[in-house]
Amino acid sequence: MMEDIRRLLDAYHAWLKDKSVLRQIDEWVEITTPYLDRHNDYLQIYARPANGGFLLTDDGYTIGDLEQSGCKLESKKRQELLRMTVNGFGLQLEDKTLQVHVAADNFALRKHSLIQAMLAVNDMFFTAVPVVTSLFHEDVVAWLDRHDIRHTPKVKFSGKSGYDHLFDFVIPKSRNEPERIVRAINRPSRQAAEIVTFAWLDTKSVRSPESRAYAILNDSERPVSQQIVAATGSYGVTTVAWSDRQSVCEELAARVPVASNRVTTSSHLRERRRDDSGRARPFTALRSPDHNHLVKPWRGRRSASSPQPSISVRPMWAVLVTARRRVGQAPQGLSHVGGRS
Repeated sequence: MMEDIRRLLDAYHAWLKDKSVLRQIDEWVEITTPYLDRHNDYLQIYARPANGGFLLTDDGYTIGDLEQSGCKLESKKRQELLRMTVNGFGLQLEDKTLQVHVAADNFALRKHSLIQAMLAVNDMFFTAVPVVTSLFHEDVVAWLDRHDIRHTPKVKFSGKSGYDHLFDFVIPKSRNEPERIVRAINRPSRQAAEIVTFAWLDTKSVRSPESRAYAILNDSERPVSQQIVAATGSYGVTTVAWSDRQSVCEELAARVPVASNRVTTSSHLRERRRDDSGRARPFTALRSPDHNHLVKPWRGRRSASSPQPSISVRPMWAVLVTARRRVGQAPQGLSHVGGRS
Protein backbone atom coordinates (compact mmCIF):
# COMPACT_ATOMS: atom_id res chain seq x y z
CA MET A 1 0.00 0.00 0.00
CA MET A 2 2.80 2.44 0.89
CA GLU A 3 4.53 1.78 -2.43
CA ASP A 4 1.31 2.42 -4.34
CA ILE A 5 0.81 5.78 -2.60
CA ARG A 6 4.46 6.71 -3.19
CA ARG A 7 4.11 5.99 -6.90
CA LEU A 8 0.95 8.11 -7.03
CA LEU A 9 2.71 11.03 -5.36
CA ASP A 10 5.67 10.71 -7.74
CA ALA A 11 3.27 10.68 -10.68
CA TYR A 12 1.55 13.81 -9.34
CA HIS A 13 4.86 15.65 -9.02
CA ALA A 14 5.85 14.62 -12.56
CA TRP A 15 2.50 15.77 -13.93
CA LEU A 16 2.79 19.12 -12.12
CA LYS A 17 6.26 19.72 -13.54
CA ASP A 18 5.42 18.64 -17.10
CA LYS A 19 2.27 20.77 -17.27
CA SER A 20 3.88 23.97 -15.94
CA VAL A 21 5.02 26.44 -18.62
CA LEU A 22 7.40 29.41 -18.08
CA ARG A 23 7.60 32.62 -20.12
CA GLN A 24 9.80 35.70 -19.61
CA ILE A 25 7.97 39.06 -19.56
CA ASP A 26 10.47 41.87 -18.85
CA GLU A 27 11.55 41.41 -15.24
CA TRP A 28 8.72 38.98 -14.52
CA VAL A 29 8.45 35.24 -15.20
CA GLU A 30 4.95 34.05 -16.08
CA ILE A 31 4.16 30.59 -14.67
CA THR A 32 1.24 28.82 -16.32
CA THR A 33 -0.01 26.04 -14.04
CA PRO A 34 -2.15 23.00 -14.89
CA TYR A 35 -4.91 24.13 -12.51
CA LEU A 36 -8.13 25.47 -14.02
CA ASP A 37 -10.42 28.25 -12.90
CA ARG A 38 -14.17 28.21 -13.39
CA HIS A 39 -13.70 29.34 -17.03
CA ASN A 40 -11.53 26.26 -17.66
CA ASP A 41 -8.56 28.58 -18.18
CA TYR A 42 -5.16 27.69 -16.76
CA LEU A 43 -4.22 29.70 -13.70
CA GLN A 44 -1.19 31.93 -14.16
CA ILE A 45 1.03 33.50 -11.54
CA TYR A 46 4.03 35.81 -11.85
CA ALA A 47 7.40 35.86 -10.11
CA ARG A 48 10.29 38.32 -9.95
CA PRO A 49 13.36 38.75 -7.71
CA ALA A 50 12.76 40.96 -4.66
CA ASN A 51 14.74 41.59 -1.44
CA GLY A 52 16.98 38.58 -1.80
CA GLY A 53 14.04 36.30 -2.56
CA PHE A 54 11.05 36.36 -4.88
CA LEU A 55 7.68 38.06 -5.10
CA LEU A 56 4.81 35.81 -6.24
CA THR A 57 1.55 37.41 -7.36
CA ASP A 58 -1.60 36.73 -9.33
CA ASP A 59 -1.36 40.27 -10.85
CA GLY A 60 -4.88 41.05 -9.58
CA TYR A 61 -6.50 38.51 -11.92
CA THR A 62 -8.53 36.58 -9.31
CA ILE A 63 -10.42 39.47 -7.71
CA GLY A 64 -10.61 41.41 -10.98
CA ASP A 65 -12.28 38.47 -12.69
CA LEU A 66 -14.81 38.16 -9.84
CA GLU A 67 -15.78 41.82 -10.09
CA GLN A 68 -16.07 41.70 -13.89
CA SER A 69 -18.34 38.67 -13.53
CA GLY A 70 -20.72 40.55 -11.27
CA CYS A 71 -19.48 39.26 -7.92
CA LYS A 72 -18.88 42.42 -5.93
CA LEU A 73 -16.90 42.09 -2.72
CA GLU A 74 -18.04 45.23 -0.92
CA SER A 75 -20.33 43.46 1.57
CA LYS A 76 -19.01 42.90 5.08
CA LYS A 77 -19.62 39.15 4.89
CA ARG A 78 -17.65 38.71 1.66
CA GLN A 79 -14.86 41.00 2.81
CA GLU A 80 -14.53 38.94 5.97
CA LEU A 81 -14.52 35.68 4.02
CA LEU A 82 -11.92 37.05 1.58
CA ARG A 83 -9.69 38.21 4.42
CA MET A 84 -10.02 34.87 6.24
CA THR A 85 -9.17 32.93 3.08
CA VAL A 86 -6.12 35.04 2.23
CA ASN A 87 -4.79 35.00 5.78
CA GLY A 88 -5.37 31.27 6.04
CA PHE A 89 -2.89 30.67 3.24
CA GLY A 90 -0.36 33.12 4.63
CA LEU A 91 -0.73 35.64 1.78
CA GLN A 92 -1.10 39.41 1.60
CA LEU A 93 -3.85 41.34 -0.16
CA GLU A 94 -2.38 44.47 -1.76
CA ASP A 95 -4.67 46.61 -3.92
CA LYS A 96 -6.84 43.61 -4.89
CA THR A 97 -3.74 41.55 -5.69
CA LEU A 98 -2.87 38.26 -4.00
CA GLN A 99 0.85 38.15 -3.33
CA VAL A 100 3.51 36.69 -1.06
CA HIS A 101 7.24 37.24 -0.53
CA VAL A 102 9.20 33.97 -0.54
CA ALA A 103 12.75 32.71 -0.14
CA ALA A 104 14.39 30.17 -2.38
CA ASP A 105 14.00 27.36 0.17
CA ASN A 106 10.22 27.74 0.50
CA PHE A 107 9.39 28.78 -3.07
CA ALA A 108 7.50 25.56 -3.86
CA LEU A 109 5.44 25.73 -0.66
CA ARG A 110 4.41 29.37 -1.16
CA LYS A 111 3.66 28.85 -4.83
CA HIS A 112 1.34 25.99 -3.83
CA SER A 113 -0.35 28.23 -1.22
CA LEU A 114 -0.90 31.00 -3.80
CA ILE A 115 -2.54 28.57 -6.24
CA GLN A 116 -4.81 27.20 -3.52
CA ALA A 117 -5.80 30.71 -2.45
CA MET A 118 -6.64 31.67 -6.05
CA LEU A 119 -8.89 28.63 -6.37
CA ALA A 120 -10.56 29.33 -3.01
CA VAL A 121 -11.19 33.01 -3.79
CA ASN A 122 -12.37 32.08 -7.30
CA ASP A 123 -15.03 29.88 -5.67
CA MET A 124 -16.57 33.01 -4.13
CA PHE A 125 -18.16 33.69 -7.52
CA PHE A 126 -20.90 31.23 -6.71
CA THR A 127 -22.01 33.35 -3.75
CA ALA A 128 -23.25 35.90 -6.29
CA VAL A 129 -25.96 33.57 -7.60
CA PRO A 130 -29.30 35.04 -6.44
CA VAL A 131 -30.74 31.72 -5.30
CA VAL A 132 -27.91 31.31 -2.80
CA THR A 133 -29.19 33.00 0.33
CA SER A 134 -26.26 32.12 2.59
CA LEU A 135 -22.75 30.86 2.21
CA PHE A 136 -22.42 27.09 2.25
CA HIS A 137 -19.57 27.28 4.72
CA GLU A 138 -21.74 29.22 7.16
CA ASP A 139 -24.52 26.65 6.75
CA VAL A 140 -22.11 23.89 7.70
CA VAL A 141 -20.88 25.85 10.73
CA ALA A 142 -24.46 26.47 11.87
CA TRP A 143 -25.28 22.77 11.50
CA LEU A 144 -22.21 21.72 13.52
CA ASP A 145 -23.06 24.20 16.27
CA ARG A 146 -26.70 23.20 16.34
CA HIS A 147 -25.77 19.58 17.01
CA ASP A 148 -23.02 20.42 19.53
CA ILE A 149 -20.26 19.04 17.31
CA ARG A 150 -17.03 20.48 18.69
CA HIS A 151 -14.72 21.67 15.94
CA THR A 152 -11.78 23.90 15.14
CA PRO A 153 -12.22 25.95 11.93
CA LYS A 154 -9.60 26.63 9.24
CA VAL A 155 -6.78 24.30 10.28
CA LYS A 156 -3.67 23.96 8.13
CA PHE A 157 -1.61 20.75 8.08
CA SER A 158 1.75 20.19 6.43
CA GLY A 159 1.73 17.05 4.30
CA LYS A 160 4.43 14.50 3.63
CA SER A 161 5.41 16.41 0.49
CA GLY A 162 6.00 19.58 2.53
CA TYR A 163 2.97 21.33 1.06
CA ASP A 164 0.41 22.95 3.37
CA HIS A 165 -3.24 21.92 3.13
CA LEU A 166 -6.07 23.96 4.63
CA PHE A 167 -9.06 22.03 5.96
CA ASP A 168 -12.32 23.69 6.92
CA PHE A 169 -12.88 21.87 10.20
CA VAL A 170 -11.05 19.49 12.51
CA ILE A 171 -13.09 17.59 15.08
CA PRO A 172 -10.77 16.46 17.88
CA LYS A 173 -10.40 12.88 19.05
CA SER A 174 -12.91 11.76 21.65
CA ARG A 175 -13.36 8.67 23.76
CA ASN A 176 -15.48 7.02 21.08
CA GLU A 177 -14.16 8.44 17.81
CA PRO A 178 -10.74 9.34 16.32
CA GLU A 179 -9.75 12.70 14.89
CA ARG A 180 -12.02 13.73 12.02
CA ILE A 181 -10.87 16.14 9.31
CA VAL A 182 -13.60 17.83 7.28
CA ARG A 183 -13.63 19.88 4.11
CA ALA A 184 -16.83 21.55 2.86
CA ILE A 185 -17.06 21.76 -0.95
CA ASN A 186 -19.52 24.35 -2.23
CA ARG A 187 -19.29 23.34 -5.93
CA PRO A 188 -18.40 19.65 -6.22
CA SER A 189 -16.38 19.01 -9.36
CA ARG A 190 -13.68 16.70 -10.64
CA GLN A 191 -11.00 19.25 -9.83
CA ALA A 192 -12.34 19.76 -6.30
CA ALA A 193 -12.31 15.98 -5.81
CA GLU A 194 -8.71 15.78 -6.99
CA ILE A 195 -7.62 18.56 -4.65
CA VAL A 196 -9.28 17.11 -1.54
CA THR A 197 -8.02 13.61 -2.40
CA PHE A 198 -4.43 14.75 -2.79
CA ALA A 199 -4.68 16.86 0.38
CA TRP A 200 -5.84 13.82 2.35
CA LEU A 201 -3.28 11.43 0.84
CA ASP A 202 -0.49 13.89 1.53
CA THR A 203 -1.70 14.60 5.08
CA LYS A 204 -2.78 11.13 6.16
CA SER A 205 0.74 9.78 6.67
CA VAL A 206 1.63 12.54 9.17
CA ARG A 207 -1.59 12.34 11.18
CA SER A 208 -2.81 9.69 13.61
CA PRO A 209 -3.40 6.31 11.90
CA GLU A 210 -7.03 6.38 13.11
CA SER A 211 -7.78 9.83 11.64
CA ARG A 212 -10.63 10.00 9.14
CA ALA A 213 -11.42 12.46 6.36
CA TYR A 214 -14.86 13.73 5.34
CA ALA A 215 -15.95 15.81 2.35
CA ILE A 216 -19.33 17.52 2.74
CA LEU A 217 -20.66 18.17 -0.76
CA ASN A 218 -23.24 20.84 -1.52
CA ASP A 219 -26.04 19.23 -3.52
CA SER A 220 -28.57 22.02 -2.91
CA GLU A 221 -28.60 23.19 -6.52
CA ARG A 222 -27.67 20.05 -8.43
CA PRO A 223 -26.99 16.40 -7.56
CA VAL A 224 -23.42 15.31 -6.97
CA SER A 225 -21.90 13.11 -9.67
CA GLN A 226 -21.37 9.51 -8.61
CA GLN A 227 -17.96 9.65 -10.28
CA ILE A 228 -16.89 12.26 -7.74
CA VAL A 229 -18.21 10.15 -4.87
CA ALA A 230 -16.45 7.03 -6.17
CA ALA A 231 -13.18 8.84 -6.85
CA THR A 232 -12.89 10.35 -3.37
CA GLY A 233 -14.22 7.25 -1.62
CA SER A 234 -11.61 5.00 -3.22
CA TYR A 235 -8.89 6.94 -1.38
CA GLY A 236 -10.53 6.80 2.02
CA VAL A 237 -12.42 10.11 1.99
CA THR A 238 -15.98 9.74 3.26
CA THR A 239 -18.28 11.83 1.05
CA VAL A 240 -21.45 13.22 2.59
CA ALA A 241 -24.12 14.94 0.52
CA TRP A 242 -25.48 18.01 2.28
CA SER A 243 -29.01 16.67 1.95
CA ASP A 244 -27.90 13.48 3.78
CA ARG A 245 -25.83 15.17 6.49
CA GLN A 246 -27.89 13.72 9.34
CA SER A 247 -26.52 10.27 8.52
CA VAL A 248 -23.10 11.22 9.96
CA CYS A 249 -24.30 13.49 12.74
CA GLU A 250 -23.77 10.97 15.53
CA GLU A 251 -20.31 9.83 14.45
CA LEU A 252 -19.15 13.43 14.09
CA ALA A 253 -20.61 14.42 17.46
CA ALA A 254 -19.40 11.26 19.24
CA ARG A 255 -21.28 12.21 22.36
CA VAL A 256 -20.29 10.62 25.64
CA PRO A 257 -23.23 10.15 28.05
CA VAL A 258 -22.84 12.37 31.09
CA ALA A 259 -24.53 11.44 34.36
CA SER A 260 -27.00 14.11 35.37
CA ASN A 261 -26.66 15.76 38.76
CA ARG A 262 -29.56 14.76 40.98
CA VAL A 263 -31.26 17.69 42.67
CA THR A 264 -32.38 16.83 46.19
CA THR A 265 -35.74 18.28 47.13
CA SER A 266 -37.34 18.56 50.53
CA SER A 267 -39.46 15.47 49.82
CA HIS A 268 -36.31 13.44 49.24
CA LEU A 269 -34.83 14.77 52.47
CA ARG A 270 -37.97 13.87 54.38
CA GLU A 271 -37.73 10.31 53.05
CA ARG A 272 -34.11 10.10 54.12
CA ARG A 273 -35.03 11.24 57.62
CA ARG A 274 -36.99 8.05 58.22
CA ASP A 275 -35.46 4.64 58.73
CA ASP A 276 -36.91 1.32 57.60
CA SER A 277 -39.29 1.18 60.56
CA GLY A 278 -40.80 4.54 59.66
CA ARG A 279 -39.42 6.30 62.73
CA ALA A 280 -37.96 9.72 62.24
CA ARG A 281 -34.19 10.03 62.62
CA PRO A 282 -32.22 13.28 63.23
CA PHE A 283 -31.86 15.52 60.25
CA THR A 284 -28.33 15.66 58.85
CA ALA A 285 -27.71 18.88 56.95
CA LEU A 286 -26.06 18.64 53.55
CA ARG A 287 -23.00 20.75 52.89
CA SER A 288 -22.90 22.89 49.73
CA PRO A 289 -20.17 22.30 47.09
CA ASP A 290 -18.09 25.24 48.37
CA HIS A 291 -18.24 23.79 51.94
CA ASN A 292 -19.18 27.22 53.33
CA HIS A 293 -22.97 26.82 53.42
CA LEU A 294 -25.45 24.26 54.61
CA VAL A 295 -28.27 23.16 52.34
CA LYS A 296 -31.70 23.00 53.99
CA PRO A 297 -35.12 22.28 52.49
CA TRP A 298 -37.16 25.35 51.73
CA ARG A 299 -40.29 25.65 53.86
CA GLY A 300 -41.92 28.45 51.92
CA ARG A 301 -45.08 28.47 49.84
CA ARG A 302 -45.10 26.90 46.39
CA SER A 303 -45.77 29.26 43.53
CA ALA A 304 -47.48 28.60 40.21
CA SER A 305 -44.23 29.13 38.31
CA SER A 306 -42.25 26.88 40.68
CA PRO A 307 -44.61 24.15 41.92
CA GLN A 308 -41.76 21.97 43.20
CA PRO A 309 -40.06 22.81 46.50
CA SER A 310 -36.58 24.18 45.97
CA ILE A 311 -33.36 24.15 47.94
CA SER A 312 -32.28 27.23 49.85
CA VAL A 313 -28.65 27.82 50.68
CA ARG A 314 -28.15 29.54 54.04
CA PRO A 315 -24.86 30.61 55.56
CA MET A 316 -23.57 28.19 58.23
CA TRP A 317 -23.61 30.84 60.94
CA ALA A 318 -27.29 31.54 60.28
CA VAL A 319 -28.20 27.86 60.66
CA LEU A 320 -26.28 27.63 63.96
CA VAL A 321 -27.92 30.80 65.32
CA THR A 322 -31.37 29.47 64.44
CA ALA A 323 -30.61 26.13 66.09
CA ARG A 324 -29.43 27.73 69.34
CA ARG A 325 -32.47 30.01 69.51
CA ARG A 326 -34.76 27.01 69.17
CA VAL A 327 -33.23 25.35 72.23
CA GLY A 328 -33.14 28.64 74.20
CA GLN A 329 -29.39 29.20 74.06
CA ALA A 330 -27.69 32.46 73.23
CA PRO A 331 -25.61 32.47 70.07
CA GLN A 332 -22.32 32.68 71.97
CA GLY A 333 -19.43 34.19 70.04
CA LEU A 334 -21.59 34.77 67.00
CA SER A 335 -22.67 38.34 67.62
CA HIS A 336 -20.35 39.67 64.94
CA VAL A 337 -20.10 36.63 62.62
CA GLY A 338 -20.88 37.43 58.99
CA GLY A 339 -21.14 41.14 59.67
CA ARG A 340 -24.18 40.75 62.05
CA SER A 341 -24.32 42.85 65.22
